[in-house]
Amino acid sequence: MIAARAIADKIFQINQKGMSLLEATLTEHSDPAFDVHPHIIQNIFKELLARLGDNNTRLRERAESVLLQMAGHSLIGSTQVINLITKRPIEHDTGKSPKLAIGRLSLLHKILQRHPLSASDNYIELCLKFALGGFKHALNEVRIQSFHVILECYKSKGKAVMQSLTGLRGAQVDMLEKGFAEIEENKFALKPERKGFGSGKKAPRDSDKAGAVRKNESSPMTLEVPASAIQSTKRRSKKDRDGKFD
Repeated sequence: MIAARAIADKIFQINQKGMSLLEATLTEHSDPAFDVHPHIIQNIFKELLARLGDNNTRLRERAESVLLQMAGHSLIGSTQVINLITKRPIEHDTGKSPKLAIGRLSLLHKILQRHPLSASDNYIELCLKFALGGFKHALNEVRIQSFHVILECYKSKGKAVMQSLTGLRGAQVDMLEKGFAEIEENKFALKPERKGFGSGKKAPRDSDKAGAVRKNESSPMTLEVPASAIQSTKRRSKKDRDGKFD
């Protein structure tokens, strides 16, 4: 395939032309009847994945964009891309440029955001195992990306993910539990309870709300002042009369 050869080329312009050709091919061919040999897909993916660790920022971002398009394509799908990302443990990137480890984790995080897995999906375990290796990495940037991946897995599977997260330090466990708690709080915030309208009672009409606003506007506002504050004011007034000041 021409696109695969161009993407593997070391010359930047040719590499970019290959990515553009691949993007156009994916856009044009969405019919399941269109046959793509798995070997070609794996070769393309291998080259794109390697570009995630490139020193050229534009090249890294372009490779990630194409991989995300592949994950959302009906002929490839997110699970196939996830399988290829997690095939090699993150520990194998140790000693190399951390850009590749960060790029792989960042890509996985974005795929899980766009294509959430179901709670029963076996690919969650692959993602968790992969992210766990990164969460133990010496570099903080790698740990942060791993943290985001674990949180996305939690959104799909819930507290059951903790069974897969072993060998962590106490501080790491606390960090994850805090992140899980924030997810639960956000879930609750997205589903507010409307008290008073669930048992046959009708919600107030707009005209009733407008009347209530007019009534409040015409009525003086009453503030409840604590008794301690009133007593403090009386004592201060007496000192003023006596010519004494604090």
